[in-house]
Amino acid sequence: MTFLKIAFLNMIKHPKRSFLVIFVVMVSVVAMIFIGGMFEGMRTRFYETLLQESGHLQVHNVAYKNRKEPESLQHTLEDPQQFTGYLTSQVEIMHAEAIIHFGTKILYKGKNLFILGQGVHPDTAYYGKVRSGIVEGGFLSSNEDILISSRIAELLGCSPGEYLHLAVDRSYGSPYYQDYRVKGIFKTDSREFDDYNIFITHADAQETLYLPDQTIKIRANISDPALTEEFKKKHQSWFSAHHAEIETWKDIHGSFVVLIELFDFFMLFMNIFILVVAATVITNTILMSVFERIGEFGTLRSIGLKKHHIFSMILSEGVCQGIAGGILGLAFGIPLLLWVSQTGIDMGEAADAMKMGSTFPFAFSFSNTLAAFLFGIGVSVAGSVYAGFVNIRLKLIDTLRAS
Repeated sequence: MTFLKIAFLNMIKHPKRSFLVIFVVMVSVVAMIFIGGMFEGMRTRFYETLLQESGHLQVHNVAYKNRKEPESLQHTLEDPQQFTGYLTSQVEIMHAEAIIHFGTKILYKGKNLFILGQGVHPDTAYYGKVRSGIVEGGFLSSNEDILISSRIAELLGCSPGEYLHLAVDRSYGSPYYQDYRVKGIFKTDSREFDDYNIFITHADAQETLYLPDQTIKIRANISDPALTEEFKKKHQSWFSAHHAEIETWKDIHGSFVVLIELFDFFMLFMNIFILVVAATVITNTILMSVFERIGEFGTLRSIGLKKHHIFSMILSEGVCQGIAGGILGLAFGIPLLLWVSQTGIDMGEAADAMKMGSTFPFAFSFSNTLAAFLFGIGVSVAGSVYAGFVNIRLKLIDTLRAS
């Protein structure tokens, strides 16, 4: 306790040096909190967005991957109820539903747009950002309803209650037209998603595309995403016997999964970089502060203070400076991160290309914040330990000459 009091008095006695060390620690902690929040937000948004749209598991026809056209209707699943029934009968599966995606053209008052259609159930567990992003009207509730984005509505000049014409090629190749009433208009955080997606009910998609008792794929959510590979191995034989194939979310989003894993290494590199820079500045500042007081330490040693007492004084000062800088780092870093996590940073197409919407996400993580705080204290303590060892290795006569 005595050394802590002395350290506090020394910090007051030498305010400029103490302020510089505290400031560097604070900036380092803020930088680590900010960078950690950025990567945590990216990881969280990645899994929320992609898995919400694709599910943890997907089931499709064994020949589906060999289709020549991305939205081909040639390789479908017959009797989708048997697949959803089998999946939901497994204790690990939380939800399973059939989804149809198809290419279509919207016609309205002489205007037309080529678009991607999604046939989903009115109570679908997927596309939550569409349901929560309704800005006019409501979500799908009955047949012959259609959901369009605000961008598509603006391009076409239509509003809820009006009818659009959908032109499609049915499963046997014949063109077909169907009128749909605009039930709702949505807006999400992804411009790319809003530009290319419209929604109708799964039943309407079956009728319009002439897919009686058929679907394109089944999506399912599992209680623990880590169990998907085990589930796939365990049940693949059943799906193979029914001319179907099961894929996990890692199979579907393999490249993005690798990218997210690489982020961890990049974050480690950034933290090491901050560590080296902060440690260099802090250590040099502490060394300068200590060397400026060599004569003072020499006088204390000459009146009876031992080397380990001098070392304890320097270390205590470093601990105090580290704690002060760490607390200030938390005081500035946490509010900054919480504010940015609410608003995000608009990165436009750069973030959209990574399937995270146009806004670069941030998220608070207690573990990252605690690590940043301990890092700030640790760097200051390490610098003080080094300065203390340098000081006590000096001969007493040399310290007295410096006074």
